[in-house]
Amino acid sequence: MHETWTEFTVEVPGGTCDSVFVGFISSDVMLETNIEFDSWVMFDSVYFNNTMGATPTPIPNHDMENWTDFEVLEVDDWYTINSMLYSLGIEPTVRSEDAYSGMYSAELTGYDIFGDVIPGYLYLGEITFDEGDPILPVPYTYQPTYLTGYYKYTPAETDNAIVVCEMTLAGESVGGNYYGLPAAAEWTYFEIPLNYSDVPDECALVFASGEVAGSVLLLDDVDFDFSTAINPEKQDEFSVYPNPASDYTFLNLGNNIGNTVEIYDMQGRIVDVILIESSAVKLDVMNCNSGVYLVKVNGN
Repeated sequence: MHETWTEFTVEVPGGTCDSVFVGFISSDVMLETNIEFDSWVMFDSVYFNNTMGATPTPIPNHDMENWTDFEVLEVDDWYTINSMLYSLGIEPTVRSEDAYSGMYSAELTGYDIFGDVIPGYLYLGEITFDEGDPILPVPYTYQPTYLTGYYKYTPAETDNAIVVCEMTLAGESVGGNYYGLPAAAEWTYFEIPLNYSDVPDECALVFASGEVAGSVLLLDDVDFDFSTAINPEKQDEFSVYPNPASDYTFLNLGNNIGNTVEIYDMQGRIVDVILIESSAVKLDVMNCNSGVYLVKVNGN
């Protein structure tokens, strides 16, 4: 720790190069140790000191005197990571004139940044780097039946776009769904069922372009559907979310109340038998061994 301006020197290995990268980070993220929130550092008068004779090209704006204001176009009432990547000339989430309705849609694109894939993100809650969850949920006390909308998706390789809707109560998950959107060359309607074990007080809604650089997702007319009518084609629909899971998962069991669920490991042994008392069952998997499990719903 230095509370006064302190000169530093970093030795650069000798040799001829055709490019150089200089960066400063406020925490030890390169070694992934000693990372602390609220750490800060100030730099000024950064330059190369050449002891080998030739005068080196100076570091641009080495004294930090020149600054430029910039604005990133953001979609109202949603959050993205555009402002964090603008200095790299990258905007993963942009406005598109290819819209299902109206004039615009949101276009999310995945990028390869220094070897890491950064998807295009669209969040309903604010993004923060304070301690705890980096995505803040928004207050929400309703129980919509479906999350609906329209999308186009051009995946790279076999990628899928990702939709996460999590309803929480006092910080604990009480419902929602985790969903993958497949390729769609034309505007396609999606309808994701939402199930609950209790009434929520907050909601976190996230869209991502996928896990592969180059995947492109377009979104429009995203909304919650409060219809109480059950689509006959969906009443027996079964889903598991989140999947994979490390602490808990929800079994969306549709119209199977009164039946049972059997969970098997890959050796065919029954791990658990559950009586279905509601359309969504919260399953604690914290004490389960890592691996793949099969879920069998007994009923008509």
